[in-house]
Amino acid sequence: MSYYPLGGILEASYSIASEPYNVLALSDNHIIWYIKSPCVTINLPATGGLPYETTYEFVDESARATATPITINANGATTINGLSTYVLNTDYQSVKLRLNSFGTNWLVF
Repeated sequence: MSYYPLGGILEASYSIASEPYNVLALSDNHIIWYIKSPCVTINLPATGGLPYETTYEFVDESARATATPITINANGATTINGLSTYVLNTDYQSVKLRLNSFGTNWLVF
C-alpha cells in the first residue's frame, strides 16, 4: 500500500493479485487499486457508513482485461450506474467509481 497526497485528500494505492478480491470499507476518500492477473472478480463493500463521494478507482495494470475481463460487483441492493456489475474488458482500462449522496449507487467517472 502507498499513500499520496491528492489536493488535501489522502489517496491510498493497493495492488490486487488474488481472486476474488473483496474491497474493505476504508475511511480514505480516494483509493486506487492496481489489478494484476489473475484477478477477475472484485466485490465492492456495503456502503452503509461510507462517506458521501467515497471514490474507488480500478486500473488493469496487467493489460489482460481483453482476454480475461474483470468484473466489479456491487454489494446487495447498491448498484453501479444502475447495474449490479461493471466490467473492464479492454487492456489498461480503468474506472473511477464515486458513491452518490444516498449511498445507493456508485457513479462511473
